[in-house]
Amino acid sequence: MADVLPIPLPRASDESDKDGRGRVLVIAGSPEVPGAALLAGVAALRAGAGKLQIATVASIAPHLGLAVPEALVLALPESPEGGISSMTAKLLVPRLQRCDAVLIGPGMLDEEAVRDLAATVLDGADGPTFVLDAGALTRLAEITDALRRQRGRMVR
Repeated sequence: MADVLPIPLPRASDESDKDGRGRVLVIAGSPEVPGAALLAGVAALRAGAGKLQIATVASIAPHLGLAVPEALVLALPESPEGGISSMTAKLLVPRLQRCDAVLIGPGMLDEEAVRDLAATVLDGADGPTFVLDAGALTRLAEITDALRRQRGRMVR
């Protein structure tokens, strides 16, 4: 069996607390793909995030809260198609200002709702670094103004 190369992750100093290690908001999941929100949240913790928030559809939020008890899990209204309703993006904007990183997209299947949510979130926040994944990537060409506003604070 080949040697596995270690993945370099940040090491917390002895003096740091969870506030000092940063706050991550994961906007992810759908009833069909609840594991995407779970895996993304756990990965953020393993990478060193001090505080984790997961924003997902209401139908899977209680299950994620049990699976990741160290996370604050936000239950968001669902669209008729079962995705995160794009109307909830305005509710997330004030929370974004207190985050260091925001991940949008894993497990989100309703492309139109994801596009609208991503545009509102990207347009309404200054400060965090954004990571766009999966569902959030499918219609980027339609939200170029919101992308430009972030001026390089983004990973795709």
